[in-house]
Amino acid sequence: MRIALIHPHFTYLGGSSRFVLEISKQFVSKGVDVTIITQRSYGTVLKTYRNLSIVNISGHLPKSLGFWLSIPKLQQKVIQAVRFFRPNVVIPNAFPSNYFLRPNVVKCPVVWYCHDPAAFLYDHQAVSGLKGYMRWITETFRFPLRIYDKHVVRTFDDVICNSHYTASIVKRIYNREFKVVHGGVDAKLFRPKENHTAKTNKKTILTVGALIKRKRIDYFLRAIKLLSQMRNDFKVLIVGDGEEKANLLSLVNDLQIDNLVRFCGFITDSELLDVYSESYMVVHPAIHEPFGIVPLEAMAMEKPVIGCVGGGPAETIVDGKTGYVVPPHGIDCLVEAMDTLLSNESMAKEMGKRGREHVQHDLSWSITADKILKIIEKLL
Repeated sequence: MRIALIHPHFTYLGGSSRFVLEISKQFVSKGVDVTIITQRSYGTVLKTYRNLSIVNISGHLPKSLGFWLSIPKLQQKVIQAVRFFRPNVVIPNAFPSNYFLRPNVVKCPVVWYCHDPAAFLYDHQAVSGLKGYMRWITETFRFPLRIYDKHVVRTFDDVICNSHYTASIVKRIYNREFKVVHGGVDAKLFRPKENHTAKTNKKTILTVGALIKRKRIDYFLRAIKLLSQMRNDFKVLIVGDGEEKANLLSLVNDLQIDNLVRFCGFITDSELLDVYSESYMVVHPAIHEPFGIVPLEAMAMEKPVIGCVGGGPAETIVDGKTGYVVPPHGIDCLVEAMDTLLSNESMAKEMGKRGREHVQHDLSWSITADKILKIIEKLL
């Protein structure tokens, strides 16, 4: 079998980028001939995936006006790459790679793995987060683009969603059938370090993710303020960067918790493993998160995870066993969950162990690849 996967770019290693690379590795290990078609890839991002076949077609990247003006040219490049490779199936992934093919042009099935529908077309919060001319363009053209978007999705032979939460959005927007296959985690890479001891007596509460509005780091920081009024045996580490960083730094000062909170920006995979090892628990405060790779990584590292109802993480965290799933707007519930874990070290460790068993048994990349291959085989 020959599979072509399409992904916008690999200029950083986000959740959807890691998905494409890990699934491709699994496909190859199962005897599938795989090519990834993308606009741009950086060697620093792909250094652990050098054996994969990747075709860079160049061009303006998304979130630029040049990208949208050059879509016809981009589509032609992708079609040429697909025809050269002659795959049995094409899998577009993260938006807007589902626009990289002109509808009904390639002569093989096209299966969209939907990480998140086009947020800027249907999510007001995503639009409000855009800056300058991109916001004006989006608000001006979003309605005709919705028509095109729905037309494109109707032409796909199948749609696979990364969570039941994402599937509910796909059902509402596109009114078509779908399948759900959760992403996975590499439990060999993300594994607890033996005989690791914390560098300080204070327990680290960790959160990992882009510093954007929908990740709700501000909500998390307000909960930390309340927790700090109850106890002083913890510290906070925030991994990630983004457009909200200045606002969050200001909020930390306003809440007078700058002695507790440290921002460390984007870090390498190696550094991330060290950070997970150093942490006591991981908090993932986002809601409306389509899937969420961070809770899986944390569970693989034997860390208890706190997530919120309303999104993919609520499907992967087993409430009361591998962590807690709390109401999305009940800040007292989040504070209580953090306080409970801090007060019960043996329970926190047991939750961490059950979390690793959970991802090894139910959420490995091999399982994800097998499920996708079964769907593809029924189309051929």
